[in-house]
Amino acid sequence: MTAYNAVIRFVQGEVPWVYLYGPPGNGKTHLAAAAVNRLIAQGRAVLFTTAPELLAMIRDGFDGGQASARAFGPSSGRGFSRAVLFRVFNARYTTRAHTLVVSNVQPDNIPKPRLRSRFLDGGLCQVVPNGAGDYSQRKSRSRIAQ
Repeated sequence: MTAYNAVIRFVQGEVPWVYLYGPPGNGKTHLAAAAVNRLIAQGRAVLFTTAPELLAMIRDGFDGGQASARAFGPSSGRGFSRAVLFRVFNARYTTRAHTLVVSNVQPDNIPKPRLRSRFLDGGLCQVVPNGAGDYSQRKSRSRIAQ
């Protein structure tokens, strides 16, 4: 299945999760943005963010409240990040909330085994490599050829 077809199926509600991966610059985020625009046009509530932005939103939420970020996990940045991301994805996994992930990391190489298992659940998640080449490099080669 192509990345485009997987995202179409996701937008149509046929697939609850899509994990789209491939090298940088090949259009994964562009495809995800198109999906988000379509979902918004359908009246769906959508959060389009990166992992660092999501973690910052969560940390900022603690700064203004009574809770401590330590409640989420280890205080080290990397440990905190992994613990929080696992909690976010695990909550979405258990509720089967629609989730589209784009990554440069092949799912087999996700370092946290419990998180990796969520993405490799074939009954929930469609894992799709995006084999398109780097758009910037293709564009540059096209200009050079002219």
